[in-house]
Amino acid sequence: MQCKNLKPYDSTLATIAIGSRKGLELDLMRRLDQISKSPHAHAYNAFLEPCDTLDQPERAVRILARMKEMKLQPDIRTYELLFSLFGNVNAPYEEGNMLSQVDVAKRIYAIEMDMVKNSIQHSHSSMKNLLKALGAEGMVKELIQYLRVAENQFSRGYSCLGTPTYNTVLHSLVEAKEVGPAIR
Repeated sequence: MQCKNLKPYDSTLATIAIGSRKGLELDLMRRLDQISKSPHAHAYNAFLEPCDTLDQPERAVRILARMKEMKLQPDIRTYELLFSLFGNVNAPYEEGNMLSQVDVAKRIYAIEMDMVKNSIQHSHSSMKNLLKALGAEGMVKELIQYLRVAENQFSRGYSCLGTPTYNTVLHSLVEAKEVGPAIR
């Protein structure tokens, strides 16, 4: 198409993005600039997923900037990816320290405020990613607080927290040598 000086439709570029994420071909992210009118976050999430898989949050920042520039409202999948991408500073390379914990708290607060602004509630996956991030940074008190929030939120509906979420919390508590809370 480029050789013939043809511009693909936004839906075509979105489909290519979704297909390329399976191969983790992040270099196709330059095509993101060509998606000009896509009114859905789905295409942008397709670019965020390989950033998460490859632990490259710096590449995700460009995608988020483009979404903001387009005044595109994120969906729950976007937030699930944001908690996974930006929910920790040091992990898995170093243990959390006071500075990284403050940074993580600010990031989580910003993501959650954006969720509130867009009237989006946590999903099981977003909460699990949030709990995993808190555990990776060694933020045990906050981890327990968010677990209680999640239990309250999901116990009111037809669903409840599943085993994977509790396993995430238990793993984090054992890693932090917090055996008492883990047993409780």
